[in-house]
Amino acid sequence: MKLIPNITKLFSKKATQEEDTVEQSYVRLMEAMRRNNVADTSGRYKKSMNELSEEEIIDLNISVNTINKKQTSIINNCQLVIKEISEGRDQKTTNIYYNRFLEWLNKPNNHLSPRKIEDIFSYIIRNYNKTGLVGIIFVFKKAKDVVYLDTFEKIITPKKLHLQTSKDLDLEYIAQIKEEIEPLKLVYSGNYLNFVCEKKGKIYILCPFTNFIEEKGQCISPFAETLPFIEGQNAAIENAKEYYKNNCTPGLIINVNSEDFTSSTKSNTERQRVSQEIMQEKIKNDLEGLSNSGKSKVIFTKNGTVTFERITQAVVSTEIEKMINMCGDKIYASVDGGNRSVFEGLNEYSNNAEIKIEESYKGTIRMAKPLLCSNFDIFFQNLFVNNETQPLRNKFPKQFANIENTYFALDTSGVEILKAREIEEIKELYKANLITNGSAVDNLKSVDDKWNNLNNNSDLYFSQIDNQISYDGKSKV
Repeated sequence: MKLIPNITKLFSKKATQEEDTVEQSYVRLMEAMRRNNVADTSGRYKKSMNELSEEEIIDLNISVNTINKKQTSIINNCQLVIKEISEGRDQKTTNIYYNRFLEWLNKPNNHLSPRKIEDIFSYIIRNYNKTGLVGIIFVFKKAKDVVYLDTFEKIITPKKLHLQTSKDLDLEYIAQIKEEIEPLKLVYSGNYLNFVCEKKGKIYILCPFTNFIEEKGQCISPFAETLPFIEGQNAAIENAKEYYKNNCTPGLIINVNSEDFTSSTKSNTERQRVSQEIMQEKIKNDLEGLSNSGKSKVIFTKNGTVTFERITQAVVSTEIEKMINMCGDKIYASVDGGNRSVFEGLNEYSNNAEIKIEESYKGTIRMAKPLLCSNFDIFFQNLFVNNETQPLRNKFPKQFANIENTYFALDTSGVEILKAREIEEIKELYKANLITNGSAVDNLKSVDDKWNNLNNNSDLYFSQIDNQISYDGKSKV
């Protein structure tokens, strides 16, 4: 544990005066560290800003955490589905084997965390944005080196995940999980076409989500390029905290001069007497108490003089706010569809306000498709389709006949603001004669199944929709 010199001195001095128990010594040490801002309230060593790693700097940033929460909220408004490619409009699959995989995600069967798919999305987004490397582990009971659907146990989220190169120059993942003291080493398996660890009669299979940069040869955070602005915002907030903790002072310098002290005719004895008189001057009001907070008391002799000199400094609070907002703007701008007014929920009364919200939703969904859907596609296809040793496909050929034409998707039909905008766009295209009557009706029905029973005459169809849905997508009824 790192100790600053004055804490070491304090601790050593106290220890020589009396014999303490180990517990008493530890308590005194933690109290000293907290007073000197070296430890937090739990007694853990508190790193300075310069000692933080890149991951810790990103994880502490207020703007990045705001983005994490907003993106998670948007994705949780959607529904993860598996669709089958078909002529015309792709349909959600009804295959029980495909939907079993979705059931695992929706019910991870973990007593701690994750307990639902929203927990999984939140975990993935936060850690991916922090490190560019995250994964969830599917746990199965071992059964003759194969994975059956009914051997699934649960999904776990590693506390730490690290990608490294083995002695044979093969990639491998090291995962620290709550259930095991020793970390798991997950290596690529030809039997499962995924990274696997077999241990204690169980099979751990990793589904990774990575932002691997070929030029750097490693996974990095998508916020790595904005790190200077993240550090700047963190420093500005830390500066502001210290500034306001000190009651926004100092603001001026007080100079006290006394002729009694400066007179050359005064002897040392006389000066001491005068000094004692000054120190014993009666103070009318107590120095303690809430009413005296932030006040200063100056005591001087009758012949003394007092001058006040204002400290010339920038308006700290204004400069801090500008710095925080400027850095925040740069961080938000690095995100697809990002905008500070949207992420921070600022009231903006303009024609562009709704467009910004829509773009934020669309940008988050564009981000989620390669991050979530594509990686689930690869994991699912490798585990149950491309693997020749996997018996499921051979045992149930009809059920897996169309599996190559399936894909994961985010169903946005529950996102009202996107639904309303899409309906308006289809209506405008029809009114401008850019799409046919049949295409307009089919497109509108594809936006939301609840329009399926409306009259297929397009003019009447649009009229019925106008009577039931307002511009923001909420029912008028």
